[in-house]
Amino acid sequence: LAADLCAVVDQLDLTDAVVAGHSMGGMAAQVMVTRHPEIARQRVGALVLVATACARIGTGRAATDRLARRVIAHQRVDRALTARRLAPFLVRRTFGRTVCRAQLDAVCEMFVATPAEVRADALTSMVALDLSETLVSVDMPVTVVAGSRDRLLPPSHARRIAALIPGSRLVTFDGTGHMIPLEVPRAATYPVPGAGSPPPAPAG
Repeated sequence: LAADLCAVVDQLDLTDAVVAGHSMGGMAAQVMVTRHPEIARQRVGALVLVATACARIGTGRAATDRLARRVIAHQRVDRALTARRLAPFLVRRTFGRTVCRAQLDAVCEMFVATPAEVRADALTSMVALDLSETLVSVDMPVTVVAGSRDRLLPPSHARRIAALIPGSRLVTFDGTGHMIPLEVPRAATYPVPGAGSPPPAPAG
């Protein structure tokens, strides 16, 4: 994913681009700027990391993580997430305090639209991810965004990223969960130091 991101910004001949990534996209953005620093220096002006993490996604127990990989790719998961009555309950915890049916449906549709083997490989990559020692080299404006009620990647992950990247800014949205782009759509452009105005009602 990071290599694809590099290819896109290079093909479009972008300079000073604000690269924003949510969840796994935020992980790909971190890999992009740490493992492809030449592209980052040439193409990226600022980074926004939304509801994401830099390490310690898995349980640390190989057997448990292998089971999670099998579950996430199982056909029964797809069937459950397309069941009209059951599906909303399965993804409700990805949101914070308030949510509507259209948002729940959108998450189900995104999950099912991703091929099972891709989901499994993505989980394997996320479990193995550890950028703790490389983030200190990031030299650009960075905003880290968290939801105070994120149960998938709790705010402690965002605080860790912000602590590792020199000069980064942490913004926390009170009451929101993991799906910040859906929960706070007017804040699709997050505050980057020196670029634009802050989004509505951040806390912290």
